Amino acid sequence: MGYPDPWPLLERWQVPLLALAIFGSGALLIANVWRRFALILLFLCALYAQRVNYMAAFTLNKLYVGVYALMALAPGMVRDATTGRLMQSASLLRVIQCTLLLQYLAAGLAKAEGDWFKYHDVLWSQVQGVYRMDIATFALRHLPKWAWAVQQHVSIAFDLTTPLLFTTRRLRPVAFVVGIGFHLFIALMMKDLIFFSLQMWTFYALFVTSEEWWRIAPWLAARWQWVRARWSRIAAP
Repeated sequence: MGYPDPWPLLERWQVPLLALAIFGSGALLIANVWRRFALILLFLCALYAQRVNYMAAFTLNKLYVGVYALMALAPGMVRDATTGRLMQSASLLRVIQCTLLLQYLAAGLAKAEGDWFKYHDVLWSQVQGVYRMDIATFALRHLPKWAWAVQQHVSIAFDLTTPLLFTTRRLRPVAFVVGIGFHLFIALMMKDLIFFSLQMWTFYALFVTSEEWWRIAPWLAARWQWVRARWSRIAAP
């Protein structure tokens, strides 16, 4: 298919080293220690996964390669002298936000140019493919065809309107609800695509402002305390 020759596979003893590089770099990134080094290492790991098997890497890994490269090349984080908060250049944020919007828009245009407007059973037929899971089999048996047609047209409408939904503050909650439902459907119906759905959801966090995160933080902390208390009662002898 025109791909370059693949890079050699790792020896058995080298696989744990790759896992250590991936998870260790992720831990450094979360702790904000040696940030650029961690990003470069993550980029190299993602690039290796891409080059060792182009056919198996899919879009999921291509996004890792691109985003880690952008983050590694972006200006470093600085601490605001007034608030003490770490600040990141907005250019990186805007580029990654546009990446998500362009992905959705390109998918919508591809569907529009294809059969999604011509026929009403495209989604119904695609769910029956090689990725079909047990939940999809159950839904195919029990949902009427018009329900699949509705989901099909909601899907393409979402793809084509994402630039408006995500960039308009008042419409952003609609984008989050529909987008999360959209990818949850994909995750439940198609084998192994849960990982792609989770990756897409992480992009949504970039459309939440810092002020909104600070307002959400107490609620999240309270929910976490509730989970810990429940777990303590369950785990108690």
